[in-house]
Amino acid sequence: MHKMKQEDDDSEDETLLALTTQKEVFVTHNQGSSWEEVSPDREFTGIYPNKFYPDEVYLLSTHDRVVYSRNRGKDWKSFRTPAEAITGVTPLYFHPQRPNFLIFVGQEGCDDAYSNECHTVAYSSQSYGARWKKLQENVKYCQFTGSLHESSYSKLIICEKLANEATNYRSNLIASTDFFDEDVRWLFEDVIGMVKFGDLLVVAAALDGDASIIQVSLDGFNWSDAFFPSNFPVNKKSALTVLSAATKSMFLYVITESAEFGSLLKPNSVGQYYVLSLDYVNRDSRGFVDFEQMPGLEGVIMVNTVTNPQDVRTGSRKKLKSMITYNDGAHWSYIQPPLSDLNGDTYECFGQSLELCSLNLHGYTEREDERDTSFSSSAVGMMIGIGK
Repeated sequence: MHKMKQEDDDSEDETLLALTTQKEVFVTHNQGSSWEEVSPDREFTGIYPNKFYPDEVYLLSTHDRVVYSRNRGKDWKSFRTPAEAITGVTPLYFHPQRPNFLIFVGQEGCDDAYSNECHTVAYSSQSYGARWKKLQENVKYCQFTGSLHESSYSKLIICEKLANEATNYRSNLIASTDFFDEDVRWLFEDVIGMVKFGDLLVVAAALDGDASIIQVSLDGFNWSDAFFPSNFPVNKKSALTVLSAATKSMFLYVITESAEFGSLLKPNSVGQYYVLSLDYVNRDSRGFVDFEQMPGLEGVIMVNTVTNPQDVRTGSRKKLKSMITYNDGAHWSYIQPPLSDLNGDTYECFGQSLELCSLNLHGYTEREDERDTSFSSSAVGMMIGIGK
């Protein structure tokens, strides 16, 4: 289910799109009172909204087709994809200032899965998919940089080249300002990963031995080292996760010793200097973190922390406590419990300090369906949780 409305959108439009298990897509403009099937003769595998332009949405179809709408699902057009889509891989990337600019990442020569000719490929279009130009082969992704706030649109495209024989089995980061016609810039070798958050680009790259380097940039051209607390080692063995914040800020989740918990680091406005926000934040074996934000209220974030880290290191079961911040991670506190339980009885720990008597809620890592949330953007300030 996809709602075609951003948090800061004040319009009364209630357009919803639903993808069924039968690979059908339905659209409603009246909160589900009536539904209309989109292109009944097609089968769909994914819904990809343009996050920069909420009126636009793209539906990936079988047989190398994309059906798209530029007016909240009222009218639909289609185009043929330049390559075959890859299951589980995001196929479309959008430009923050030019809605007609698209990047499609797919595969070619893969009729035989074991063929040496099978490879990934990225194409770009400046005409809503009517015409395509090949950018690069053997890529993990390619994406536009820039933001909605720039006075002139950025032509910079950054791609991560997959590790293969041609790159000495190292993943490289390359860039171009002319769709790779003549301008090809090699930014980093042995790339661990790159993320784009707002105007900020963050790259992790491996160095010799166990060393690694974190670089940040606001424009994709000028890069600077990221600096961490002196007593906080970040190396090639560290697992890094960027946690997006609805508050338009960013957190870096770092695991340095145990796979059971990690630390939240928060950068300054340019993403270069990081400080420790909170230690022992819970995660699960899949890499998901107990980190949730209240949409519509800036600065409100809730996490679950491991209170017995020393015991967990020796194999004991984790003991969790919920914590909340109201100022975007500058200060964390335990959650004030209600006066009584659902039966009207007073809690045994009533009157004690929050360290001993606080409300604890089941977090993100304990849900059977990760799409379930404790809140909704349509009910600002309301959070519903299960705990004790």
